[in-house]
Amino acid sequence: MVSFSVDPDDLAGFGKQVQRAADDVEESRDYVKKSCEMLASDVGPISTVAQLWGGGHEDVVNRVQNALKALHRILDSSSAELQSSARHYVSMDRSEAGKMDATYPASKR
Repeated sequence: MVSFSVDPDDLAGFGKQVQRAADDVEESRDYVKKSCEMLASDVGPISTVAQLWGGGHEDVVNRVQNALKALHRILDSSSAELQSSARHYVSMDRSEAGKMDATYPASKR
């Protein structure tokens, strides 16, 4: 027999943990932005040639930023869904408990 149970508190806790990961990704994006900026004076001949042929440093930074942005969006959405699911299970459990209580004779309530 297969059994399934959900602890809404655990689900909500995991949702908060996933949100912290989303926040960490956002901080990583800020770090990349601040730490990877190159001024025109920082560009040497190899960087110049790389930029002409493949985008070089700026292209790599943009790809990293885009990947982090996508990861943040996934984690942020996942966190919201986990929190929503936890609220759903809490309300569903209360609703089912109320239905069960309504089946008992008045003297047992």
